[in-house]
Amino acid sequence: MQCDKEKFYAVNRYLSSSFRHLGRLIGRHPLYFVIIPFVFTALSALGLLRLKVVKDTEYLYVPSNGRTLKARSQIEKLFPENATDFDFTRMIRYNEANMIIATCKDGGTMMREYVFDELQMLNEKIFDIKIQWKGRNITYSDICMKSEGECYRNNILSLKTKFENVKRKKLKIKYPMEINSSHINVDAINLGGVSTDENSFVLDFQAVRLLYFFDYHNSSKQEMADEWDKEFLKTVFQSSFVHIRVSLMSGINIDNELNNVFVNIVRHIIISGTCMITFASVTCLAMDWVTSKPLIGVSGCISSSFAVVTAFGILLLCGMKYTETNLIIPFIVVGIGLDDSFVLLAAWRKTNPKDSVEKRMSTTYSEATISITITSLTNVACSLIALTTPFRILQIAGSYMALSIFIDYIYQVTFFGGLLALDGYREAKNRHAILFVPVKLPKRPSGFLGFIKYGCYSSKDNEDKTTMRCLQKSIRKDSDVPNCKSSYYYYFSSVSRWRNLFYEIYTANDRNQ
Repeated sequence: MQCDKEKFYAVNRYLSSSFRHLGRLIGRHPLYFVIIPFVFTALSALGLLRLKVVKDTEYLYVPSNGRTLKARSQIEKLFPENATDFDFTRMIRYNEANMIIATCKDGGTMMREYVFDELQMLNEKIFDIKIQWKGRNITYSDICMKSEGECYRNNILSLKTKFENVKRKKLKIKYPMEINSSHINVDAINLGGVSTDENSFVLDFQAVRLLYFFDYHNSSKQEMADEWDKEFLKTVFQSSFVHIRVSLMSGINIDNELNNVFVNIVRHIIISGTCMITFASVTCLAMDWVTSKPLIGVSGCISSSFAVVTAFGILLLCGMKYTETNLIIPFIVVGIGLDDSFVLLAAWRKTNPKDSVEKRMSTTYSEATISITITSLTNVACSLIALTTPFRILQIAGSYMALSIFIDYIYQVTFFGGLLALDGYREAKNRHAILFVPVKLPKRPSGFLGFIKYGCYSSKDNEDKTTMRCLQKSIRKDSDVPNCKSSYYYYFSSVSRWRNLFYEIYTANDRNQ
């Protein structure tokens, strides 16, 4: 049985006809398709006011259905923590503790009194830290985990006056802990680089650990602890020591370590964004300023940026969480949007410039929009796959990515299409692409000013005289390239000559040596 091929093109014909009508409508009323998306973006941008970055590393990177969370939940039921009768051996959450590990700068033993003097000074500084919270001073004692009414004390610092007894074995410290009939002493567990005798008694140690525990059992104390933690980090980093070197770990510090990576790339983001806009503008140039469309290249970037702002605002208004990894999404979406913009622009350049803007837009949309639709839907589907993973950071990024790409597709078809139609009316009136002044070419003036106002030559036909075509002919050394030596074409073609000149100078120096 022979297949009827026409049936397989029914969807294609329907979409092509629908987009043809849409293109004609945009060409007839371009301002509506520019103003309405702009207003919608402005309203959606209000959602950015609710932006609050999630920095909880455990929440973002631990699988929601992972065995770790299930095991911890079971452990917390069997060995519950008590804020008033604290036992740090039951602690299983890293954000409930701050840790300082001290070693000697000379790499020697810590069993020296002047070394412990600096440790005690640091410990006192930390206990004296104060923050302002709702009109009152908050200290470590207000937010610490307590045992028998007191905060956890670093009792290991009491060894300061006992080093001689330890060395003479008059005082014996069992490592890692001492168990007798009356109590269990675990202070020795905070020693590092320990040397012991045959009976596991401490002879020497190279490091000391200081611990500070917070009460995270209600939201108010958690907020106070987070603020105090910031002052803790500031105090430790600003302290200077003569004999010791300190390393620290805190819940806030762990979360900030990852996020600081994205803060440090802001400069690179600005540079790459500038390069992207420049590239988009240059590739939309032609040999004359009438058919050149540098602002359309910029419009492609703006359209994608508006789409990202709109998507982010909508999701934030809906209560979606936000992470700093979303910083990469605008560049991916702008890259996808520019690809769609170039497809529409390429289809526009194939149309007859003598036709009306409405007809050119309808032809452009009937040819190019189907491919844009297919690629955009494919990208959205790929982004939505992230929602099936148990990692929340991927779920969040996938949600923002999918909606950004979808809205970018809508904006490319509407907002960018409206700007393309407006530029088409400018081109039909023979106006400058940047200055918007009428370009009359009875005879083009020579020189730099002539190039700025008129370009290389007048484009009265439908020949492809864009930047890429000019570069292609330059590389192939075609003889039919128009006179562009006074234009940017001359600049591009002169690069090879400068390269050859530098190569000749370099080889001449080698021969002289």
